[in-house]
Amino acid sequence: MKGSVTGHYVAVRPDDVAETDPALSAAKRMGFIIDDKETSRSQAATTTGVVLSVGQQAFKAFTPDHNGPKWADVGDKVAFVRHASKIIDDTDEVDDQGKPKKVFVMTDENIIWNFSIEEEK
Repeated sequence: MKGSVTGHYVAVRPDDVAETDPALSAAKRMGFIIDDKETSRSQAATTTGVVLSVGQQAFKAFTPDHNGPKWADVGDKVAFVRHASKIIDDTDEVDDQGKPKKVFVMTDENIIWNFSIEEEK
């Protein structure tokens, strides 16, 4: 995807519907054609994905010196607050039906979990 988010925003590619919605996945495996409305509704409920871009001010407001560590970086697998994002089309990437894949753009505070960070033991 060309460009990047600005300010305190984060761009995330949501996981594929087949990975996140077992009912849709099963329907596709059985050969049912799933319409765009149903796929979009399921994608809107997606809460995990991979970070594509992080704005320069992201996560800085949450530390006293405004210079703390990022909660997530490009390539990290994250969970985010449901329905807290703007959805844009990535015309450089298409799905198996030839339609642009979606990118969710949200404020940094909507990233709630980073699967890529190992917990300290």
